[in-house]
Amino acid sequence: MLTLRPVIGYDRALATAQLAQDAGTSLRDVAIMSGDIRPEEFDKLVAAKQMVGALSIMVHFMKELAAHAPRQTSHIEAL
Repeated sequence: MLTLRPVIGYDRALATAQLAQDAGTSLRDVAIMSGDIRPEEFDKLVAAKQMVGALSIMVHFMKELAAHAPRQTSHIEAL
């Protein structure tokens, strides 16, 4: 639903999501059948949203790794 909101508005996106859930079909199918969005537009929006989501997950993962990585010491500090 959030993917569609900027394009078709909150109310239409909510109605589309509810209809898809009630019908047991995909959000994509309902949005396209309603004429609110073209298939290419929907696919482009979802791909962009997935890329942003994947990037934020990767950044979070890298921060977690950095927080738990052993501290490296130089040879001088070891002496």
